[in-house]
Amino acid sequence: MRVHEIAGGNPLFALELARVVIERGATLGPGDPIPIPTELTQLFLDRLGRLSPATRNALAAAAALARPTVPLICATEGASAADALDEAVAATAIHYEGDRIRFAHPLIASIHYESLSPMKRRELHRRLAGVVAEGEERVHHLARSVVHADAGIALELDKAARAHEYAAPR
Repeated sequence: MRVHEIAGGNPLFALELARVVIERGATLGPGDPIPIPTELTQLFLDRLGRLSPATRNALAAAAALARPTVPLICATEGASAADALDEAVAATAIHYEGDRIRFAHPLIASIHYESLSPMKRRELHRRLAGVVAEGEERVHHLARSVVHADAGIALELDKAARAHEYAAPR
């Protein structure tokens, strides 16, 4: 399922992703990133490298969000992020559906997010936790913003899991 999502329905990309997983003997757990072929990674990184730093920052925030919107990106990156997102639209990296942001291909989001250093990812998740209103996603960002276990975040994760459990249809 995740290979299909990341491949964006493209059979060639799906086969290449599966090939890399098999070649690397990777055992993937839930939430683990799927390894992406080096050639494909470089192709997308070269394309993203032509964008301004502000645009790459806005795209990183969009890639880290479950449901990226222009207002959320602007709340995270500042009001000028709207112009940065327009640059990404002009470069055909993303498109808008109302105020929702969709990547032109899921691999753009995956590769860009994975190219961030662990420190930059933690900082990004810290900022996102400050602007995301939904409890479960907010706690997800909090958990991804730390290196070591944090009792307060663990309690919030537990509360979010229980709320999700009670809200799930039976």
